Amino acid sequence: MINGKPGWMIVDTGASITIVHAAKASYYGFKVARNDKTDLTGLGGRAVLLETYDCSLQLGELTIKQRPKAQDLHALLSMINAHDKVTIVGILGADVLSRYKMTIDYNNKLILFPAKKSENDVNVCQVPGVLIDGLYLDNN
Repeated sequence: MINGKPGWMIVDTGASITIVHAAKASYYGFKVARNDKTDLTGLGGRAVLLETYDCSLQLGELTIKQRPKAQDLHALLSMINAHDKVTIVGILGADVLSRYKMTIDYNNKLILFPAKKSENDVNVCQVPGVLIDGLYLDNN
């Protein structure tokens, strides 16, 4: 969920940060600061990341208390939509996965993370189809 509205995100263990599609800010009700940006350099070249404000992410019952960055992800998301017929709004990166001690159960298509009550309790987020590390996992 992004600000209470459902949205698909790619789970990418190789992405160091969580990013939302800047063009979706109006629909999801978050703000993007165009003058507050960070340059990022990686294998794909150089990218400009923008700060987000009033952007609350929720995975299952977990509210993620960390602001994602924003970027124009149109080219990437269009390719995924054309191939998998799934509309993606962002990338859930390793920053969130590690901060919340999440693990991925690929066989059962689950994302597991410690529950608030006790570290022995586990929350589970299961979805009917999910993109994890570039692979679309479907229940079929």
